[in-house]
Formats: sequence, structure tokens, C-alpha cells
Amino acid sequence: MKIPFHRPFWSDIEQKNLIEALAQSDGAGDGRYTQMVLDRLQQVYGTEKVLLTGSATLALEMAIRLTGLKLGDEVIMPSFNFPSAANAVLLAGGVPVFVETGLDLMIDPAAARRAITQKTKGILMVHYAGAAADLGELLELAQERQLWIVEDAAQGFGVKDENGRPVGTLGDFGVVSFHGTKVVSAGEGGALIVNRKSRLIWESALCMHQKGTNRKAFLEGKIDRYSWQGVGMSACPSEFQMAVLAGQLEKAEEILKRRQELWHCYQRAFAPFVGEKLRISNKTSQNGHIFWLCFEETEMAKAFQTWMQERGIAVYAHFVPLHTTKFGSKFRGKEQSGLDREASLQERVLRLPIYPSLTEEEQKYMIQCAKEFLKENL
Repeated sequence: MKIPFHRPFWSDIEQKNLIEALAQSDGAGDGRYTQMVLDRLQQVYGTEKVLLTGSATLALEMAIRLTGLKLGDEVIMPSFNFPSAANAVLLAGGVPVFVETGLDLMIDPAAARRAITQKTKGILMVHYAGAAADLGELLELAQERQLWIVEDAAQGFGVKDENGRPVGTLGDFGVVSFHGTKVVSAGEGGALIVNRKSRLIWESALCMHQKGTNRKAFLEGKIDRYSWQGVGMSACPSEFQMAVLAGQLEKAEEILKRRQELWHCYQRAFAPFVGEKLRISNKTSQNGHIFWLCFEETEMAKAFQTWMQERGIAVYAHFVPLHTTKFGSKFRGKEQSGLDREASLQERVLRLPIYPSLTEEEQKYMIQCAKEFLKENL
């Protein structure tokens, strides 16, 4: 049996929407499907301050610029991370400061506290693997030290914290991804959630989103033409992206339910093997985006991956910790000794296939193969 790591989950709805978008528009953004998606996301996140973007990377870059980051300012973030986070800080003139993660593979609040200097202005944290991080301690730290928090909830669509609040709505800004691998997808796409209550910040976000112009006011009929107002970027997604995403959002509940079923099935199967040599996520608030296993020993992780691949199962590692890369190594702080262990996460963390079209037979086969290895080696 051959089981790929990912299969896209398209339907006739997306195809119908795309055909209509081709027939009824020129494909530029801010059309009918963009508004449909925006209305739905405003319901999901309980706020009108949502901006759609061509990618989550663009949304991150907007969020960092909206914090008012200045040249040389430091931003703390987990090293076990995607390069877009660090790039967003660098493009704004800031300096990324990498810290280690906790057992849940999300930023360790104690490590974040140790990394604070007089130059620290904020924390860019990640809700990893479609699970909700416990933000309580980080929010307290941010308030105590007057820092801002950007939530990278790229993998977190549909996830709520223990108090029922959607991830991405707890910090100053939140970012969501609709990349082709995410729970709901536009192929490429993202959203920025502005949680600050400042009217000036929201107006700045609108201007930045529309290439630095007041085009939003023009679209709303408030002015007869729009003009350059300040620094901006071309962030608006096309109608074609939004036509696809609108279809995905129609079946979002179905997608989430199936992914969560698969995730909990994995969790029940592997829970008996958890111990000193293996851990899995215990985050019950999650959307089933990723199911990961973290081995204590690198060699065992490699052996497990080979074992599964020999049986036709695609098992992949994930992020390469940013401080271990040639470019990222220059941003490692002198006192961050905890990052030494973090470096091996690129080999010790493995992800199993999980997507809505995964069949019961396929999952049973994967679990059987994995258990054979674990029984023999743990």
C-alpha cells in the first residue's frame, strides 16, 4: 500500500466558483468571493478587523510593520519555526532572537523571559501543528515588560483556546494561512487579524493592505478617487484564490471533523507508547492539521522513518530550526544554551499523513506498521 503525505481535498464547489469567477470578473481582488470569505472569517474570529492577503507570509510582514518596529529592535521567536517569521522581522529592520520550545513544540515562556534585553520589543509565537498554545504566561510577560505579541496561527484555523477564544485573536495581531497544505486552502492565501483597539492602527493596516493608498474608502464610495497615502504593499488576494477558499469554507466543518477524528485515532493508538523515548501532542484543542511524534533519540527517529517509508508510508520531518542554518546562526544569542538540544528537532520530530480523504483502511495500516516498530524498539 502506498500512502502519500498529503492529498488536496477539492470538490465541485471550488470548480463551480472558479468558473463563475472567470466568467464574471477580471480576477482582481476585492470582488464578490473576497467579500464572501471576509464575511465568513469575521464570523469565525468574532471581529470585523480581518484583512485577506495573498499569503500568510504577507500577513506576517504586515503585522510586524504595524507594530512600529524600528531598526535594531529585537523580536523573540521560537527557532523551531518557518523562515517567513524571521524574514518578516528582518524586512522591517529588526533582529530575530531565537529561543527554544517546550514539550509541546511551542515557545517556552521561560526561555522567552531569559532572552529579553533592553532592545526587545515583542514576541512572535507559533501555534504549532494546529493546536492552541497556552498563552497565559506569555501574555503576562508581555504586559509586564510592555511587549507586543504577534500570533502566528498559520496552522490554526478553527482552533480555540481553553476559554473558547479563536487562536489569532489573543495577541496584538494574528496571522492565518490558507496555503495548499492547510486545513482549508486557497492554494496560496492568508489573513491578518488586527486585535489592537487603536483606530489609527486599523486605518494604517487598511492603507498598507491597499498598496499604501486609500482605495478602501474609494471602494466604499466615500471618495471619488484614491491616492498614495503612505508605505504599503500589494497584499490583496485575487478573486480566483478567494473563489476556491469560499468553497473550502463551505465545507470547513466537515473537513475539521474528519481531521480531528483521524488525529484522535492516532492519539489513542500511540498513547500507550509515550514515555522517556517518545512523546506526542496532548493538546486536545486542535484542528487535526498535524499529528507528530517526537523521539528522544535521533537514531530511533531515523530508523522509524525508514521503516515506514519501506512500507510505502510517507513520513516527513518538519522545520529546520532557524538558528542551525548558515544564515540564521548569526542571530543566536550568547546565553541561549538551550538551543543546543533544539537543533536535533529537525530529525527527531516526524509527521504522519493526515488529511480528509485518508481512509480508515489506510490509517489502520499505518498504525499497524508503526506499532510493530515501536513494540520492537521501545
